[in-house]
Amino acid sequence: LFRSLNQTQGMVVACASAADECDDGRSSSAKTDSDATAGKDGEVATKAVQRTEEAVAPGSEQPGLTRQVSDVDDSAQIWNIDGSQGHYHHKPSLCLVMYAQITYIVSLVIIIPTAGDYAASLGNASAMYFGLVIGISSIVDPVVSRIWTSVLRTTSMNNVLLSNAAINLVCSLLYVLAKDFGGAPLLLASRCLLGLGSVQTAKLQYLGCAVSSKRVTFAHFLTTAAISYGFAFGTLMAFFLSLVASYRGWDQNTLPGWFTALLWLTYMPLHRLVFVEPDKQAGIVDPESRIRLNKEMRPKFRREPFRGLIPCFVAIFVVAVVKGAFEVMTIEITKELWKWDVMGSALFLGAVMLVVALTTLLAYPLQKRLGEGRIFLCGLTGAACLLPFYYIPVSRQLQHDMGSTLGMAIYLLVSILALSSLNIGRTMAFSLATELPSPHWRGYFLGLASQIFTMGRGVGPILEGALNSKHTTVTVLTAACLAAAVGVAAAYFSGKLKHADHEVGPARAEEADEENIASFVASMDLWIEQVGKMESAEGGAKVQPAVPGPRLLGSVAAKKPVAVSIGDAI
Repeated sequence: LFRSLNQTQGMVVACASAADECDDGRSSSAKTDSDATAGKDGEVATKAVQRTEEAVAPGSEQPGLTRQVSDVDDSAQIWNIDGSQGHYHHKPSLCLVMYAQITYIVSLVIIIPTAGDYAASLGNASAMYFGLVIGISSIVDPVVSRIWTSVLRTTSMNNVLLSNAAINLVCSLLYVLAKDFGGAPLLLASRCLLGLGSVQTAKLQYLGCAVSSKRVTFAHFLTTAAISYGFAFGTLMAFFLSLVASYRGWDQNTLPGWFTALLWLTYMPLHRLVFVEPDKQAGIVDPESRIRLNKEMRPKFRREPFRGLIPCFVAIFVVAVVKGAFEVMTIEITKELWKWDVMGSALFLGAVMLVVALTTLLAYPLQKRLGEGRIFLCGLTGAACLLPFYYIPVSRQLQHDMGSTLGMAIYLLVSILALSSLNIGRTMAFSLATELPSPHWRGYFLGLASQIFTMGRGVGPILEGALNSKHTTVTVLTAACLAAAVGVAAAYFSGKLKHADHEVGPARAEEADEENIASFVASMDLWIEQVGKMESAEGGAKVQPAVPGPRLLGSVAAKKPVAVSIGDAI
């Protein structure tokens, strides 16, 4: 559209000049016969056509006009975010970014079953320190996200992803070396460094410029599912690593560090071979016309639908806190209640997380059938009703009844149902965080939602360790989930979770429907005809009644004002 407008600007200038010459030709030939007048008008018409062709010629160098690349050349050289050249900039690169995200999630959660024993072997067995080791990475991640955003403005995404991988590789090695050199301080420092190497910011930036506007919501849904499977895969890998360590006689506390170091070491050469740098300005900046958004063109931040967004953000934070605390609490409960070792606890937690991850696949069809707001409310309400069950296994008076096989099966079933409800609620909250804002602010609010979720994942384990009482932890988690459900219910019944299709603009290169395009073209045609009449009036000619003129490069009719239609140009 912008290329067509620039092109039409040149046509208007040339045709306005042609209109002046037509008027001059008619006034000078008024004293001659009609045949001579027609001849002069024909010559002027030929000159008008020639000048118009020069205005739109690819090699023209007229001042004030920008040379436009043809549609064929443009499609061959530049991927377009509207999906006209495919919905993905480079599918192998997209898969590689997803792999990096899953590997980072595995690095976060693979140490959960063994971190307590590892910290105790280093001389610090407190619950607070255990919670810090688990959650400090997720606390650091949102803090440094602004740094990575600034770095992405000055360097390529390829360099940023490689830097993230290198930092995470060093972090994994430091986690292993803490046993022999740094002790507990180095162990905690390695987890802080893992937060610095988060790939979350680069992933969001990549999805914003390498996935078409038609598939961006589906792509974010896939990344949410990938993150869920990353948590499940990480805990299951902790079980298999403990199993291998027991058979091979290796140290099961440091084996997760070696495994994640191998994952990042595999990723780095694969990245160098496969990754293709995307166009960060795809769909936002026309490389030929240099059209950019300025502050005046952006929608006002205060006009965004905060009454619908705030309940979504609160729910995302609460879900993250509950899931983070649940993982730590489940490991401790299985050890105390059923006297399981690390392998049994890791297998139990991994099985729960795997089944919960499967529910993410149900969220997309449920969203299409029942609506986002209704599924969102049902998910949080169901979780708020199920969380009080955890008073039973953490209560000393009722632990005896839960120590049987039946009690274990009930705990497994309730955990799957509660966490599945939370997972569906989180998926709907992220979907609403994408759909509710205006196009320009979608990326901002989606990034904010991701940071809030990451922060909540870190707060959960730290909160569980700081409270040092499972009964109090269950009370806090239940109250927080109930408050989030009430907030979502208020927003849902007041209609704040309903969203409409937003305006089309450079902030997000969406396709407009044909009716909007037809209306826009009709208004531009009327404006251009008015410009032609104004130019004729300024040249001293008498203003004629509005008569539809020829289209674009058609022949100039005698004694009719020249008019150009933008409809044919578009």
